[in-house]
This record gives sequence, structure tokens and C-alpha cells, in this order.
Amino acid sequence: MSRAAQRFFVAGLALLAGCAAHGARALDRVRPTKPPPPSRPCEPADIPPNFLKTGRAVLQNIPDRRHEPGHPKQGWCGECALQQALLYCGGYFPQKHINRAGKPRHPDLYASDIPVAMKALGSRYDWAPEPRSLPKFLAWVRKQIKAGHPVFTGVKINPTKHPEWGLDHFVLVAGCDPNGLTFNTTWARQVRRTDEQLASRKLKGFAYANGRGAYYALRITGAARAPGEATVHLFVTKETSKSLDAIVKCEGLTPGATYVLTRSTSFSTTPAPFAAFQAFSSVYAFRVTFAQSAPAVFRCRLRR
Repeated sequence: MSRAAQRFFVAGLALLAGCAAHGARALDRVRPTKPPPPSRPCEPADIPPNFLKTGRAVLQNIPDRRHEPGHPKQGWCGECALQQALLYCGGYFPQKHINRAGKPRHPDLYASDIPVAMKALGSRYDWAPEPRSLPKFLAWVRKQIKAGHPVFTGVKINPTKHPEWGLDHFVLVAGCDPNGLTFNTTWARQVRRTDEQLASRKLKGFAYANGRGAYYALRITGAARAPGEATVHLFVTKETSKSLDAIVKCEGLTPGATYVLTRSTSFSTTPAPFAAFQAFSSVYAFRVTFAQSAPAVFRCRLRR
């Protein structure tokens, strides 16, 4: 069990191939460091969906991840959950980098370190309103999930060894249905908890009930987008100890307009352009490979 929340309430990109995804075409490349391999157009079926829906359940397409090698014995649950949320917003950050961004005085991020890390990484976030009403809190969480915003949150783990703590573990809310929430545990698996279980201090497993009547959650929204800037999602397709393969998905495009693809090291630093394309539909996707050890934030803006 992570010690991340003990003090809560006390709280060189290598472009592999452009994918002319579902109606988009690469026009030019901006000084690539190496000649890219031949373009391999993506079929529409190759573009990851943003949501996985089953009946009345809504699940964001955010696979759970593990704590990365090198984590302390306390774990990096906060670092891992933030990493997942930021990928969905178009940015990859190693967990070690997220940890350093929070400037903790201890091995892992605590509740009070999370906003520090978010600010350093340049990502926008909003706190959950109505923290002392669990039904209103759960309604807010469901609204964010359906709107496509990852929700970073803290939970108790029953039976808890530390009833005095406001939370025991950081997770990502990945999905919802009318009677429960689905969590990315940061242990490479998902679990669903009913509203009844979340309101209990006795039922085994994740819960929000903590004896304090206050709940910890942030809506993660990534970069502050300029007018005409596309929404970007990043989906990891293959990972080794040295590199990651991923699909960058840009959407909300204006057909006929020309866009510039950029990369930077945070959501707030000036991005460097590396390709441009003309959109023929609202979606464009392409494949990239980047180092596992360094941040890679992707954005897509109108060419002026």
C-alpha cells in the first residue's frame, strides 16, 4: 500500500511513420533529424477510440499501467495515475520525471505535491466541487468521465491500516455506469466499485468513505488550447525499457485546413514543429517512437 497520501488533509522523437488517418494527408516535414521511413497510411480501424462503451457503461480508453522500475518501496501510485491521465491529454512523462516535478520531501508524491507537479508539467486541472457531499461528488466524477476528462483521485483501501488518514492510495477513474465507477488501480488492472461500496468503511476494497466527509479528486485537462488547436490523445502501442511506440490522435479538425504537428517537453513550453498536414476530415493520426526516459508532449495547431 502506498504512503502517498499520509498527509492528506494535514495534503529525440523519432518519427516512424505518418498515418494518413481517416481523411488526412501529410504535406511536408519540418527538418526531420532523419529521413522518415515510407508513409504507412492507417486504416480507420487502426485508430484507437477515445471511449469503450458497453451498454450504459462508459470507459475511457486509458489502459492501466504499473509503477515504473526504480520506484521506492512506498510505490509511485500518484506518479503512475498522473502519467496515465496525461497520456490521454497528449503528453508522455516518465514517472521519475513526474515525481521530481512535485518536489516532494519524501520518496513519493503526497496529496499536497500533486498540484505542484501539475503546475511544473504545464497541465491544467480543476478540483472537484462539493467535496463534502458524496452523491454530488460522484455525480461530478461521472460528468467528467462522460465529457472525456480523466479524473485523478484518492481512495481508502478497506480494511485500512490507517483510519486517521484521509486516503490510502491514488488511482485514476477510468469509467462509470449508473451504479458504480471503474478505477485504474496503478497495478496494471482495473476494478469496478459500486456506489454502495464506495460509501462504506467496512466493505473490502476501494472506498471514498473516510470518516471526514471530504474527497480528493482533480479533473485533468492538459494543455490550454489556443483557438483552432486540436484535441490530442496519445495511445501507447508498444513499450520497451528504452522506447515507446505510440499513436498520436488529433481530432476536432476543420476539413481543408492545414495543421502543424509539434512536440515539446511540457504542456507549457514552446513546442517545436516537425510536420504539417492538410485535414480532409475531423481526425488525423500518426505513429511515433520516442525515448522512454524523456518527456514527449504532442500538440496540433492551425497553420497561420
